[in-house]
Amino acid sequence: MNQTQKWIHWITSNNESERQSATLALGGLSYDADVDIPSLIDALGSENDDVVFWCVGALGSLGERSINAVAKIIKLTDSNNLGVRQASIYALSRINKNSAELNNVFVKKLSDSSEFVVCDALSALARMNTVGPAEIDAIKVCLTSKSEHVAFQAEVALRNIMLNSGNA
Repeated sequence: MNQTQKWIHWITSNNESERQSATLALGGLSYDADVDIPSLIDALGSENDDVVFWCVGALGSLGERSINAVAKIIKLTDSNNLGVRQASIYALSRINKNSAELNNVFVKKLSDSSEFVVCDALSALARMNTVGPAEIDAIKVCLTSKSEHVAFQAEVALRNIMLNSGNA
C-alpha cells in the first residue's frame, strides 16, 4: 500500500490521528505533489462520502494532472451529498479552465436546490477562460434570485469575468 492509498484508507479510520493526517495531507496537496493519481480517481467510486470529498479536493489541487478524473467528477456534481457536489464543482474549475463542456455543467448547477452549490457554480464560471454569451445570460438570470447570496455572487461572477476579459 503506497502513501496515497494509506491516506485514502485512513479517512475512514477510527484512529483520529490517522484521519487527521489523511485530511491534512489530501487537503493540502500542491500541484506538483507526488501522489498516486489513479488511486485517487478509483476512490471516487467509494460509498463513503468523506473519502469521495477528500479525493475530489485532492484531484482539484493537482489541476490538469487530474484530467483523467473529469468524467467521474462531473457525475459527482449530482451527488446527494452537498459537500461532494461543492467539492466537485470547485475541482473541475481547477482541472480544466478551457472546457465548454464544463461550462455546461456549471450552468446546469445554477438551478441546484442548494444556494451554496449555485454560488459555487457561479464562482467556477468566473474562473473559466471559455465563458461566452450563453454563460453570461445564465449568470444574469441569477441576479434576480430570491437568495441574496446567489444574487450577490452572480454580480461578483460577472465583474470577475469582465475583469478577466479585459473589459473592466
